[in-house]
Amino acid sequence: MEHGALSPSHLKDACFLVGHAFGVRNLGRLLYEITLVESNAGQVKSQFGGVCSISHYQFGLMQHHHGFYEYRKEILKAFGMDLKLIKFAQLASNPTLSLIVSGAWILSNVDSVPKKRIARAKLFAKWWRSIDYGDYMKITKE
Repeated sequence: MEHGALSPSHLKDACFLVGHAFGVRNLGRLLYEITLVESNAGQVKSQFGGVCSISHYQFGLMQHHHGFYEYRKEILKAFGMDLKLIKFAQLASNPTLSLIVSGAWILSNVDSVPKKRIARAKLFAKWWRSIDYGDYMKITKE
């Protein structure tokens, strides 16, 4: 396992726990799909920081986005972690932090997370990184 992830099933549980903490339907599902695409659910080292493969550049964009800290109180309550205190270097070895930051970024850019996987593939391609929808569907099929 890479990035501090114990197993794909533990990582999946963490994704849904983070999604629940944000209080947004389907966020946990999208977070798990992100980890499948970026790090094969934590089984391989991703290109950048953590199970969600957040680049240093992307992390900088996140921190300066007007909506990134909107769920700060919910995260502090659920995990005892202040979103403003998370450092880029922590993402590589702490899957939960990578998931929290990813969730905050997604929700700072969309009003809701779609129920249908193809719609999540489109969201991923727009707000995460460009990927062929068919490839996303293959990788995230369970």
